Amino acid sequence: MSLNAAVAASQQQTTSGKIVICVVLLTCGCLVSIALWQRSHDTSRIRSFWTGAGAHAIQQGSKVEFARLTPGSELTDLPSPRDVSFSPGLVHLRATLVDDRYFDWTSNQAFSLNAAQLEGGRLFRFVLDDYCAELLIDVASGTVYSLATKQSVRLIPASRAAVREYLRSW
Repeated sequence: MSLNAAVAASQQQTTSGKIVICVVLLTCGCLVSIALWQRSHDTSRIRSFWTGAGAHAIQQGSKVEFARLTPGSELTDLPSPRDVSFSPGLVHLRATLVDDRYFDWTSNQAFSLNAAQLEGGRLFRFVLDDYCAELLIDVASGTVYSLATKQSVRLIPASRAAVREYLRSW
């Protein structure tokens, strides 16, 4: 093999290596774009249910308060809430509350709470800076109420059972 043939073969390998790298990078860029589009599509209903600021407060809130509602409770006169910001498993509850796939969106509806719905419910306040996202979870039915948007939606059965078990001792 002559020197010119060896140089030409080396240049051809370099060019094909560059093409492979470009194809790999282009494929990665396409996959990232698809993942971002899918994620924004998957969270569109949850953002309208909580509001964008509410979903952000649930995910990132530095302080989380909890109150168990007793018979005759009113939302305006609650027992003193407990700070549960560092409770084990709270990260899983947060993740459940901000992901569309854990809710049965066919059950989404407006509501006005009455005393019967409040009884035995669990009230959470997720505080982020000066914003507070308030929600009520009816453990018996697995219904989650957004107090900001006045909407309710049920958790899917698997999530309902997990949340019920998690909140049992609270």
